[in-house]
Amino acid sequence: MRNMLLIAAAALAMGTSAVSAAPVSESDKMFLTKEVQGSSYEMAIAKLATQKATKAPIKAYSRKIVADHTSANGSLMRLVKSKGMTAPTDMSSDDQGRLAKLQAASGPAFDKAYVDEITRINSEDTESSKRETASTKDAQIKGYVAQMTKMDAAHTKMGAGLKSVVS
Repeated sequence: MRNMLLIAAAALAMGTSAVSAAPVSESDKMFLTKEVQGSSYEMAIAKLATQKATKAPIKAYSRKIVADHTSANGSLMRLVKSKGMTAPTDMSSDDQGRLAKLQAASGPAFDKAYVDEITRINSEDTESSKRETASTKDAQIKGYVAQMTKMDAAHTKMGAGLKSVVS
């Protein structure tokens, strides 16, 4: 018993809890799962675009997406782990189908399909972040969403300029 109290005291001193954290709501679990899957998909198509895009601005944008998401994924994975969750290792089946379509495209058709898809993703990410900010009670998740909202806004702004490149 004394050892348990010492462990709890040490954990509290370090800013953690020896007792399990508050349970994660089902909606927060769903949000985090979709974040991991969505980020995996966004990284996959951005990496594909760095190879297949025919326009330099699209390649540059895609490299930025890869760099930003590589950094953000570290934060996301730490958050998921801190919530006692196991991150999914595969993207959703819908995203797998979308990826296959992009892989089959080439030339200017690929450029247009990629720009259309990344625009759709940015719009969905913005809406998802708004819903999660309004619904979650978890401060860590709110902090993560705030970081991602800034990144998504920058990606949306940069991506909007690509529409003219593929028109």
